[in-house]
Order: sequence, then structure tokens, then C-alpha cells
Amino acid sequence: MTFSDEPPASQAPLNQAVGAFFRQWATLETVLCSHLEALLQAEHFRARIVWAAMPNWRARRELLARLAETYLAEDQLPAYRALLRRAKNLGDNRNALAHRISGVDAESGKVFIMGDAGHDDYGTEFLRTDFYDLTNVKNWAKDTHALLQDLAKFQPSVNASSRMHLALRDDPNLGIGPRNPATRARQKRPPQA
Repeated sequence: MTFSDEPPASQAPLNQAVGAFFRQWATLETVLCSHLEALLQAEHFRARIVWAAMPNWRARRELLARLAETYLAEDQLPAYRALLRRAKNLGDNRNALAHRISGVDAESGKVFIMGDAGHDDYGTEFLRTDFYDLTNVKNWAKDTHALLQDLAKFQPSVNASSRMHLALRDDPNLGIGPRNPATRARQKRPPQA
């Protein structure tokens, strides 16, 4: 394999599409960091430290998903899950472009993304190659922009207690929590002398 000093002109539209996508992605991560701040109920700079300390996009997404599943108001969960699913799909595209070889196939004019990938039957599929229309790759920046706008509009309503603790608090079988009759009965006992 040889490399020239300048990329071929045929790659320019792909390079432009990838650049636009990556620029939108950086903005998306900033918006997602503000969601981390809300879900943690933490000060902005502390949330940014946590975000930066996460090793990769998958870990960041998992942290947001777990916090949302635990603390986000239940009526907001379906919409937030859908937003994170969109982010996951775009993140998969971003990671493929960032960590695999890509270019424009001279014969078909399609964008190829080639690299090793996990495979259920073989363990690793060496140099798996996926093909996309250039229009699809160009749309990834637009899709990311639309997602970041939807995320910016989403105002998380966060419970102070976890969903599990809220459920336990009101469980009549456990005898705990202020709304539980057994707890109220214990609270009404006269002090012992």
C-alpha cells in the first residue's frame, strides 16, 4: 500500500462529509455533557470532569442510559431512550469513520469503510467492508445536527431518589417508607421511659 502526499481529488467530497459530521459530533457531545450534568444533579464543571474521564463514547452513552433509567422521570424515559438510540447509531458511524479505513471506490463511486469487526461465528471478521452512498454519509452530519437540536430541547426531569428507592419506599410488604402503614404505626408509638 502506498500513500501520496495529497489525497486524490476523488476523495474530496468524502473528506468534506466526514469533516462536517465530526464537527457536528463535537457539538453533540457538548449537549450530551449538559444532560450528564442534569442527570447527576451536579455542577457544570464537575460533570465535564466526569465526561472527560470516561474512556470512550460507549462508556459515556452507557453512563447516560443508566442514570436516565435510574433517575429520569418515568414519563420521559421512552423519548430519552429513543434519543440515545439515535445517538448510538450515529456514534457507530462516527467510530467506523474514525477507526477504520475509508474512501471512495473508483468503480462504484460508493463510500467504503473497511476494518476488522467482531463476528458471531468467526470471532473476528478481518477487513470487513461496508459500502454506503455518499449521500448517506453526507446525511450523517445533518442527522447529528437534528439530534443535537432535539437533545437541546429535551429538559430532563430528574427524581431526587432512584426509581428503586421510590418503589421500595411505598412497598407495603417491606414495611419501610413514610407512606407505608407499618412505618406510620412505628412513628406513632409513644416514647418508652
